[in-house]
Amino acid sequence: MWASRFYGMDVPADVELREELTDRAVTDLVDAHLGINESYFGAIDKTLSGFVILDDEDDNYTLWDLRDTQQVYWQDHETRDVELRHDSLAGYVAQAEAKGPRESRRRIATAELCSRYQWLVWFFARPLMQDGVPVQTTDYLVRSAISRFRVLWPTRNVLQRAFEHEAPSLRGDPHLAIYWLLHAVATCDDDLRTAVLGALAPAAHVRAAADAGQGELVQAFVARLGRLPATGDLAIVPDFRARRALALTYGPFELSAEELAAACLRALEVSPHTSSLVHALQVAGAMDRLDVTPVLARIVDTTPGIALLRAMVDKRAGATSSRHADTLARLLIDTSEPWYYGLEALWLVHELAYEGPALVAATRKLVARDRYHRRALQMAMRAAAIASQPVDQLERDIGIADQLSQAFLRVATAPHEWQTIVGGVSPFLRTPFAYRVLERTELNKPPPGLALWAGRQVVRGNEPLIGEAFARLDDSAITQLLADTTADDANLLLAILDGPEPGPHDTAHKLALDRAKTAILDRLVPRLHEPAIFPKLMTILERPARYGLTSLVWGRLAEILPNLDDKQAVRVARCLIAHILRHPHPTARAAAAQALYRFSHAGAEPFLVDALTEYGVRHAAAKSHDDPNGTVVDNLYAALAALATPTAKRALAERLFAERRAYWRLGRALADVWDPALHTHILALLRERRDPRAAGAYAFALRDFVQQREPLADLAALLGDWQGDTEVARGFLHYALVVGIDAALALGRHDVVRRAHEAAAWIAEPPLDPDHHARGTGWTNPLEAPDVAAALLAVLSPAAATERITAKKPRGREAAERQQRPAPKAKPTARKAQPKPKTKAKPKASSKPKAKAKTKAKPKAKPKTKPKTKAKSAKRSR
Repeated sequence: MWASRFYGMDVPADVELREELTDRAVTDLVDAHLGINESYFGAIDKTLSGFVILDDEDDNYTLWDLRDTQQVYWQDHETRDVELRHDSLAGYVAQAEAKGPRESRRRIATAELCSRYQWLVWFFARPLMQDGVPVQTTDYLVRSAISRFRVLWPTRNVLQRAFEHEAPSLRGDPHLAIYWLLHAVATCDDDLRTAVLGALAPAAHVRAAADAGQGELVQAFVARLGRLPATGDLAIVPDFRARRALALTYGPFELSAEELAAACLRALEVSPHTSSLVHALQVAGAMDRLDVTPVLARIVDTTPGIALLRAMVDKRAGATSSRHADTLARLLIDTSEPWYYGLEALWLVHELAYEGPALVAATRKLVARDRYHRRALQMAMRAAAIASQPVDQLERDIGIADQLSQAFLRVATAPHEWQTIVGGVSPFLRTPFAYRVLERTELNKPPPGLALWAGRQVVRGNEPLIGEAFARLDDSAITQLLADTTADDANLLLAILDGPEPGPHDTAHKLALDRAKTAILDRLVPRLHEPAIFPKLMTILERPARYGLTSLVWGRLAEILPNLDDKQAVRVARCLIAHILRHPHPTARAAAAQALYRFSHAGAEPFLVDALTEYGVRHAAAKSHDDPNGTVVDNLYAALAALATPTAKRALAERLFAERRAYWRLGRALADVWDPALHTHILALLRERRDPRAAGAYAFALRDFVQQREPLADLAALLGDWQGDTEVARGFLHYALVVGIDAALALGRHDVVRRAHEAAAWIAEPPLDPDHHARGTGWTNPLEAPDVAAALLAVLSPAAATERITAKKPRGREAAERQQRPAPKAKPTARKAQPKPKTKAKPKASSKPKAKAKTKAKPKAKPKTKPKTKAKSAKRSR
């Protein structure tokens, strides 16, 4: 049975498991448990601790302690707290409250084991996803796991005593055994893993054969993890090697300096690509007491950290050059590791590197991040000399760096005295000093006043630097800084708006930046139309801007638009369309679509009309169901409807003759601006152009959105002798006639009913609802409803309807009805006695040509029948 294999216990077959957490299609027991494990909801704290999940309603869990007491618990999915609810499975079914906890038969109770597993939930968790992107980093998951680990295991002694107490019971307690195995693997504790395997070894294979529950579950985890090497991977867990490396250096327990260096060396072996420079710099400082050569020999990957350590080995051996130092320079050009670690690493071995182009590229990248850092400039000068490049500017910058170094050091140590220190800096050196302040905000947080001063010093032409620098400040610093800005700081505020945004996992930082940018917009919105501000903001947005800023600006567009002139409004509309079509982030695309939907500026009306024509053609030609041009078209319709000017109304009327796909949005827009005058205008256009597709589109708008019958009947009266050139056109025309007949019938306009019905009878193609045709879905003909069909028959052939009703009605009942009510109210009886469609559809045709009469007798012509073929011939002869 699946449940017994999965839980490692004999789960009775009659126990109802009403949960959707587990995936029963996964047969591998390790993957089955770890593949469903998410940090927010958890899985292995329940499925591997000895609980059986009975229910997961509202994401909270009802858990049966099958491993130990047989009692039933409840777990909140947020707090993970486990509460006793029922004394047994029968008590759970009967909803009887528990009398109290039972004494555990195990070395550790199931509820306690569940809480112990919860740090492993975070370590092995699959990250939560948003729009296909992880919103939890590997680093975040590991830090969360370690923080919980340290609460559970405050010291090594506590951990050691617990294992010694529980080790003898591991053979008969598979859930506890798997905990200790996962614990040892996650922390790379090989001694502990050996001890766990030793406790299991005497009976593991025997038990697996004898007991397909407990033994199989343990055997599956031992087979996958029992002999996992340092470089081994676990594919079901994303970035598994990186997690183990980070767990080593963050340390389950506090690490001494000597322990930290050894842990970093082990972390490099486990995952050379994880924080390679951070780990390598720790090892480099302890190479006098660590033998790194055997470890480096086992590592096959080449990363910046590994290249640094290999170059350091060469340096300690007395070499004057090293190919590994050249490799480090090449790797630093494109590395994503922090630049300040790269600078420190290259400084240790740059004298061994002689590959000029690589050195020049690497040192230029470092100087660009801190242009007055003396070590970076020295390495850049050496690289330029090797590559035969000029060094004059670098020499001047070194001179400036030497003059600034003391002042910057004083600010770093006494930030509250920054005004006095800056006042002592030469006026010629204040701009370079400001650069230094902003470039090093990640390492040396400046006080808010100093950051504002520095931003004002370098604002022109250095907006990216300002944006990056201010994005690194904390929430309180930004708030204080903004309070000190003035009206002259508009360009500085725009530069802050344009700063980088944190990743989706850094929620706290993102919220802080959003608050800061919202405060900036509060100040700028009344002035965004000014010639000195508007072009700069639009340049930022058109680049395109990052999604957070884009969403904030488009969310405030209703406040901005009234102040814009016509050209500015058109530029905004173009930018909105471009974002809908091409912005890389879905949040920004959605915000742009919402803004275009509500876009209301009369000065942009000609552009909106032309854009609707252009993108309507593109959308009609597109094949995909999620064509972004369709979003543009939909929202342009809404924008024109919101304007509701005479020009906008006429443009929407013209779309009846051009639209080929977005009929629903066209109908909605027409309904929003519809009035009798517009109706008269549209009928005049239709009378002049005699376009069946336009007639069908208008009929759809009237029926589904305007929802007035008189206009539909007027339209049907106009279409009596129209013809279509294509099957689709004839289907649209047929639809307009059908819905017009339905409306006229309800209004009692029987003359329109008869003429429209006669016209429809000549159309062989079935009616096509425009929107259903565009979407490829079905449509129900209203004339096929029994009551409508009976009423239509009464109008088209009242004598025949009366005869058929009389023939099927008992005389006594007929006489009684005549005495009780007037003759016109006998229609419900006619509906009840309605004949089958083929019989009722044949009216008398003495005055009509034979072919025509037969066609008329079938309001809904059917393909492949002779009457339909004759109808086509009759139509062509006309």
